[in-house]
Amino acid sequence: MIFKILFIIFAVLFTAFAVTFFDDLRKANRKMISFKEALDLTELPVVTFIGKGRKLNFLIDTGANNSILNESVANNMKLKCEEFEGVETNTAGGNINLNRVTNLVIKFDDKREYDECFLISNMDDAFDSIKAETGVMIHGILGSNFFTRNKYIIDFDSLALYVK
Repeated sequence: MIFKILFIIFAVLFTAFAVTFFDDLRKANRKMISFKEALDLTELPVVTFIGKGRKLNFLIDTGANNSILNESVANNMKLKCEEFEGVETNTAGGNINLNRVTNLVIKFDDKREYDECFLISNMDDAFDSIKAETGVMIHGILGSNFFTRNKYIIDFDSLALYVK
């Protein structure tokens, strides 16, 4: 009888260990983009990508549907932009912009690349005030469409984006 009880206890403990171990292993192997360091330094959820050989800092903004690239950045990078009728953006400064769009391939860790469609909007005032407060230049915003399309979820416990 004691042998059966000990066997059941051992089986339960082993199963719990195995589930925890394999769940941790699965989490360790999934695609992740951390924003912990940026949040620690600036109190902003910022991730850095490479676009056309240039480091670009994007603010994670789940309240924005679309991803936005600052107009001055797009002009400086000489990106081809097309008119996109019927879309207006309300900026943080309260301005309403009619938008152009561009596609830009952005890379993370030289392993993952994303062909993202960005609305082009003049965000100089908002981004300049962020730079004055935090010392970090923001080049654009990653909106919820980026997370949905690429199947990322935001984990605020580990301060990272994970692929579902």
